[in-house]
Amino acid sequence: MDVVMTQIKKFATDKSVTCTSEVLKDVKNRADATIKHAEKVKADLVIIMTDQDAEISGFFLGPYAQQVIHHSKVPVIAVTPEINSDGTDISMFSGTSGM
Repeated sequence: MDVVMTQIKKFATDKSVTCTSEVLKDVKNRADATIKHAEKVKADLVIIMTDQDAEISGFFLGPYAQQVIHHSKVPVIAVTPEINSDGTDISMFSGTSGM
């Protein structure tokens, strides 16, 4: 996760976007932690990756994405995970970012 977050922060910085990240451990509710982090850093936007189980079940959004979208005080962009051309499913790197 640290490698992925470093790449995302570099990409954002290269595009002149202020980006913060923090890897939280032992979180009881990921959605609640995401929203609290966004409030803590006074984020203007929250970007999340949709739950990978949502794709399998046929629903558009899983519980995590729904909770963040419904309870966030700032706009949320939900990005659907993609499968790379080599068949690698990158949804295992799902996380959130407050900007």
